[in-house]
Amino acid sequence: VHPEAHSKGIGRRLLKRAEELARARGAVSMTLNTATTNRRALRLFEPAGYLGVVTLPGNYARGQSAVAMFKPL
Repeated sequence: VHPEAHSKGIGRRLLKRAEELARARGAVSMTLNTATTNRRALRLFEPAGYLGVVTLPGNYARGQSAVAMFKPL
């Protein structure tokens, strides 16, 4: 979501819609990765039910780590 549109619920709506579409196509879970330092993303994903399952050291450029997250649908 573009920075000018932050804090307007757009990310939550997009995430919810992606989950609905995945569920409609038979998916039973969702996974995603985000940087461990991306607090904004973590504040979106964690309340939506995503659980951090593993840290991926050096997953991004400049050695930045990621967290893999999982949610049953």
